[in-house]
Amino acid sequence: MGLSKALDFIAQSSPNNIETLCDILPLELIKKSLEQTDTVTFRKRKLPLEFMVWLVIGMAIYNDKPISQIINMLDIVDRDKKRL
Repeated sequence: MGLSKALDFIAQSSPNNIETLCDILPLELIKKSLEQTDTVTFRKRKLPLEFMVWLVIGMAIYNDKPISQIINMLDIVDRDKKRL
């Protein structure tokens, strides 16, 4: 499934039925999209770029919820695999 198809699916589905964004938007797809756009990062950030993409998409989907709840819903972890 391409990124645009995945985002269309997300927009059409009920956000409350999505347990984790990775269920419908896999990490491999995000990594492939970043590679195709020649996106690189030179610093090691606490939050990896792939998870940042998930967070931004999650903020758009769940715009009525606090960011801490979105992070928990999307199962976002830092580089050391610790929950934020």
